[in-house]
Amino acid sequence: MQTLTKMLIKLNEQGRWLPGRIDKPTEKYGIYILLYKNQIIRIGETASGIERIKRGFQQNKKRKNSSAYSWRLDYKNKNLSLQYFPLVNKYFKKPKIRRALEAELTFQIRVYKKKWPIKMSEIHFLENQRKKKLMLEMLKKILVNYKITYNSEV
Repeated sequence: MQTLTKMLIKLNEQGRWLPGRIDKPTEKYGIYILLYKNQIIRIGETASGIERIKRGFQQNKKRKNSSAYSWRLDYKNKNLSLQYFPLVNKYFKKPKIRRALEAELTFQIRVYKKKWPIKMSEIHFLENQRKKKLMLEMLKKILVNYKITYNSEV
């Protein structure tokens, strides 16, 4: 696994990511967590890396899929933290597998913190993947960054 990439996202008065240099990871498949003042806002997956996330923050309301990032308007002129976990194993190339990891991660965090990420709108569970070795290994590697131990009881 490549190392976790952390970066600051500065939003302007329209809630768009201000231009600036991006130290992006080389792996395009990944899981990302967005935080505001150490509070988890959103967890997501991507097949096109940081660039897709950046495009989501720069779209205007008239563009397709901009509703997925409409919550950004609640963070105008704020700084968000983006934490990106690259997924280098070919197992995670399938969208449904990345969505399953996103769901498991979101659920584990919800169980631990006793609340959902603030701007999460949906998760996609995939029951037949929940206990797979590669899924659990990656999930545990991400959770340790938040001092959360995987809860096998849920």
